[in-house]
Amino acid sequence: KAYRDALLFCKVMYEIAKRIPPDDSFIADLLKRSSSSVVANLAEGNTNYYYKKEYNHFNTSLSQLAVSRSALSIIRMQGYIDESVYKSADLRGEEILKMIIKLMQRIERKLDQDDFDETEIGNKAVKFEIDLSQLFEKATTFTNLILGVVQQYPSNEKNNQIDQITRASQSILQNLENVENTSYPQQLLSLNTCLGSISECKAFLDISVMQNFISNEQYSELDNLGGEILDLIIERMNQVEQKYEEGHKAVS
Repeated sequence: KAYRDALLFCKVMYEIAKRIPPDDSFIADLLKRSSSSVVANLAEGNTNYYYKKEYNHFNTSLSQLAVSRSALSIIRMQGYIDESVYKSADLRGEEILKMIIKLMQRIERKLDQDDFDETEIGNKAVKFEIDLSQLFEKATTFTNLILGVVQQYPSNEKNNQIDQITRASQSILQNLENVENTSYPQQLLSLNTCLGSISECKAFLDISVMQNFISNEQYSELDNLGGEILDLIIERMNQVEQKYEEGHKAVS
C-alpha cells in the first residue's frame, strides 16, 4: 500500500509540476525527482537482502518525501497552486510518511531481536543453479532496451527519469561484473546492489507508464524481463549463500 500510494503521490507531483512556469523549472525538477525517489527507494528497500539496508532505503524515502513536501510549500507560497490543491497533496504525503514510519518500526523490532541473523531474509532453498553468463545476457538485453525507450521520453526528463533509470540499469551490469572471482561477502554485496538497481528500474518503469512516456506493450516487456532478472539474482544469492555454508561446514 505504501508503494502504491507513493506512486499516486508521484503522479500528483507531476501534475503540479506542469503548473510551474519555465523560470522556476528547477522547482518542478526538484518536485518530480524527489517524489520519484520516494517510489524508487521504497521499491529498492522492499527487495533488499539485508534488513539494515532496507531500513536505510526507507529512511531515504522519508527524507525525499520531506523534500517533496517542502517544494510543495514553496510552490503554494509562489501562488502556482491554491490552498485546496496544496492541502490535498500534502495530506497524501503525510499519510505516506506514517506508512513508511510503520515499516521502519517493523524492521527496528526485527533488528532488536537478540537471536537475529541478518542473512535470514533470504530464502536459502536453491531451486536451480544460476549461470552467471545467462543472467548477464538478460541484464544486457534489459539495459539496451532501457537505453532505447528513454529516447522517446520528454527532453525535460533528462535530469530525472532518463538519468535515473539509465544509471540504475547500467548499475546492474557493473555489479554483475564484480561477482566473479571475488570473496563471499563481496559477491553478496554486489548481487544485493544488483537487486536494488533492478527494483529501482521497475519502479521508474511504473512511473514512466503512468506518465505515458512508454506504451503498455513496452512496459510489459521491460517489467516482465526485469522480474525474471530479479528472480535470477535472488536465486544466485541463495546459491552463493548455500555454497559458503557447505564449505564452512566442510572446514569445521
